[in-house]
Amino acid sequence: MTNRTNSYLGLAKCHKISILNNQKQIKIATVIIAMLLGTPYMSHAQVLDDLDWSLAKEKHRISVYTRKVEGYQIKETKVETIVDLPIDVLYNVLIDFDHHDNWMVNFSKSELLTSPNTTSFIYYVEVGAPWPIMDRDLVIKGNLEHMSDSLIILSTNKVEGYKDERDKFVRIPMMRGEWRFEKINDRRTKVSNTAHGDPGGLIPSWVINIKLVDDPIKSIENFIAIAKASVIE
Repeated sequence: MTNRTNSYLGLAKCHKISILNNQKQIKIATVIIAMLLGTPYMSHAQVLDDLDWSLAKEKHRISVYTRKVEGYQIKETKVETIVDLPIDVLYNVLIDFDHHDNWMVNFSKSELLTSPNTTSFIYYVEVGAPWPIMDRDLVIKGNLEHMSDSLIILSTNKVEGYKDERDKFVRIPMMRGEWRFEKINDRRTKVSNTAHGDPGGLIPSWVINIKLVDDPIKSIENFIAIAKASVIE
């Protein structure tokens, strides 16, 4: 090789090492920041993953974000807001699975089927749909994690069994989500909810994607109203 070629190769090698070192430094910084803030550690990939969200709508201090999911026409949603209520008040409303239909938009029924322990819940929901679309239903498993005194996470996934399928309902083939409550202080809590699902059937994806922006705001507003009412009672 010529001296010029060797010089180019040397520069390329140094550049590659520099990039790798920068990536390593970013990853280390992410861990350190998470430790200082008292938040759970997220990998560098997870941090970058959060950059995929696009703000779709903001109303009454409630923000709705969406992003595309590979292999699906239906987008994933994330809702965030700050609520002027203690974390335990919101937690008590969330785990009242028999009454999710009081605040979740389009839920016509919600029923706790079984709770094997204090952190695992199996519940059934029915979702109303306008004519001529058939109503939907599904069984959900919720896993509760008290990460700390200031962070509570409820992960939800569609599961098979527990409830026989019925002719007048379309069983939702896929659903997953997560509720996250983060204590700001004794009177304020950050609430976030991510969700992604496939209702099945022949509903156009563009119709579903429109509903994905407005319905979460209504559900969060209803949730907050019920939580505030429980304090007054």
